[in-house]
Amino acid sequence: METEKELRYAGFWIRFAAFLLDYIILMIPNFIISLPFAVLQLFFASGDSLEQQLVVFLFGMARATLIMLVDCLYFSIMESSKYQATLGKLIVGVKVVDIKGTRLSFWRALGRYFSKFLSWITLGVGMVIIAFTKKKQGLHDMVAQTYVVYKK
Repeated sequence: METEKELRYAGFWIRFAAFLLDYIILMIPNFIISLPFAVLQLFFASGDSLEQQLVVFLFGMARATLIMLVDCLYFSIMESSKYQATLGKLIVGVKVVDIKGTRLSFWRALGRYFSKFLSWITLGVGMVIIAFTKKKQGLHDMVAQTYVVYKK
């Protein structure tokens, strides 16, 4: 357990780099999930009937739900693991801790993931404030009571 004085908070740009790496990494499973749905959507999109349009819509919703589930599990499992970081965070040398400086539970990591929606619906302001807060927290970090810190 690290005391708060021992924590070195990770700033906006290093976290942004980790975010980009994670989404590049997630493109692989998301593409694999999307491909069969896209093919089915193209097949059903050839018609103008309401039923065909509904099927296309439902395939799109199923695809989006599966992608969100993969992303959610990736962030929640990785950030609550012994590594305390996603692959992107591992590459740039940061990890996620709770306010006591300890590893997150799966449930806190899950809450942190869903709290990111608050940061995005504020048109990204919830993310940008990382650059301006004393402990480099985004809105989602404040809600989940977490910090992103440099690994020792």
